[in-house]
Amino acid sequence: YQGTKSILQIGKFQLEQRKWNKVSWHFAIAPDGTIWLGAPLNEGAIHTPNHNHNSISILLMVDGDKELPTEAMRNSLRGLLPLLLAKFRLKTSAVQPHFKLRPGTTCPGRLVKSEYLQTRIVSVDGE
Repeated sequence: YQGTKSILQIGKFQLEQRKWNKVSWHFAIAPDGTIWLGAPLNEGAIHTPNHNHNSISILLMVDGDKELPTEAMRNSLRGLLPLLLAKFRLKTSAVQPHFKLRPGTTCPGRLVKSEYLQTRIVSVDGE
């Protein structure tokens, strides 16, 4: 991870190589815990077919097949989720990993299973 350079490279790849008209995330969380803004919340991000228009994309900048999110990433996500859940009046059960909405992908990675997300990150409001 190289800060601004890394996030710009991901955006450039998506916009120029994939020819998308916007990036695939509303929020990207870097290994150091920095939260980067992507597509506006009132617009769908390009991340999950059939769900782009009614979901919020949070990109964890981690290779979940090789490593788990850093403590800084988990802390940032734990800070961000309650705000989003409150703003949109959602319960933690509304938080779903990419692989639940897009069959055939393992994103965010084989190590970051649903149980890990629920017990280590998502259960922020006592549900």
